[in-house]
Amino acid sequence: KATMLNDYSNHNNPLTYSEIKQINNSICKWTWRNFTAERFSSIQSARAKKTRKAKSLINFLEDL
Repeated sequence: KATMLNDYSNHNNPLTYSEIKQINNSICKWTWRNFTAERFSSIQSARAKKTRKAKSLINFLEDL
């Protein structure tokens, strides 16, 4: 998938396969070290709360 994304988004000057592989490995390592199921859940919860606040503000302003 990373190779296809590279070809699609950077078709004039694509990265080499080894560069893509190294970037992919770095992202995987960072993700496995820094994320847990609990952390992901808390991030999603915080995003949902932000969305709810924004929607309620929009509804309030539309009612004015």
